Amino acid sequence: MRQGKALRCAFAGSGDFALPALQALLQADHRPVLVLTRPDRPAGRGLKARETQIALMARQAGLALLKPASLRETAIQDALREARLDVLITAAYGLLLPPQVLQLPRWGCINLHASLLPRWRGAAPIARTLLAGDAETGVSIFQMEEGLDTGPLLAQGRIAVAEHETSGSLEEKLAQLAASLLLDVLDRMAADTITPRPQDSAGACYAAKLNTGEAVIDWHQDARSIQRLVRAMTPRPRARFLLGERMILVHEASLVSWPQTAAPGAIVQVDASSVVVACGTDALCLQTIQPAGGRPMSAAAFWRGLREQPSGLIAVNHAERRLS
Repeated sequence: MRQGKALRCAFAGSGDFALPALQALLQADHRPVLVLTRPDRPAGRGLKARETQIALMARQAGLALLKPASLRETAIQDALREARLDVLITAAYGLLLPPQVLQLPRWGCINLHASLLPRWRGAAPIARTLLAGDAETGVSIFQMEEGLDTGPLLAQGRIAVAEHETSGSLEEKLAQLAASLLLDVLDRMAADTITPRPQDSAGACYAAKLNTGEAVIDWHQDARSIQRLVRAMTPRPRARFLLGERMILVHEASLVSWPQTAAPGAIVQVDASSVVVACGTDALCLQTIQPAGGRPMSAAAFWRGLREQPSGLIAVNHAERRLS
């Protein structure tokens, strides 16, 4: 049974990872008195300004909403101070919280982070988890301080990483886990039964933001590493390679055991549903691809539609030609 009174909380989020947490708060005792999200951004073919899904959810719930470009603005800090917050919750927010904001709520500010801290501190923990081949990951809720994801832990939840998990599917699972953990943390805060636990920085590693340069496939790598790259870069920015002068994005690919008789990057098999490409070790079966500027399609169908069938290597090695 829950004990203690409802907390006065604010919620700051911008990405999809934050949506289940806000939805959970709307149905719980600790309903936010204020929601913050990033400013509207141009999107779509018309590049019209578009609100975040967090903003839309807050409006539908009738919550006070702010879209500051920075939390260093005096007016924003005054609004947070006037809200008399017990705690400020952040999840995939995207803006830096200055020291003045960190100190405003009674319980300070807490963050929902998609890794088992101290492993994968930083901007892209989910993709880095997949790239590294981690068998397990999870969610950490911690008390924020000025260091990057270094604050004391309030709760952690663990899940196994499935064999064919992508960044998109893993994010959905972790977002649901984070929402459940958050309600428990807030209940324990309200009951004054929570004890922050310092992180052990011995196992800390940094999850740098992804860039498209990293998404370029190097066929000299082993097939397992390349498949991890495909999964980590899905749904964005997508693993990719060059076919002549044309960029090809990879949506779906699987491992194939293959004798090392072909050069890395060579097409070794084309059948009704896939295209198999030799790698440094074994091979990668391309199932769904997307030509730049086109739509996702079967790799085999794309291959059959080419006027000239490529011979030899399908893509230059990015060590020979850098792609951006």
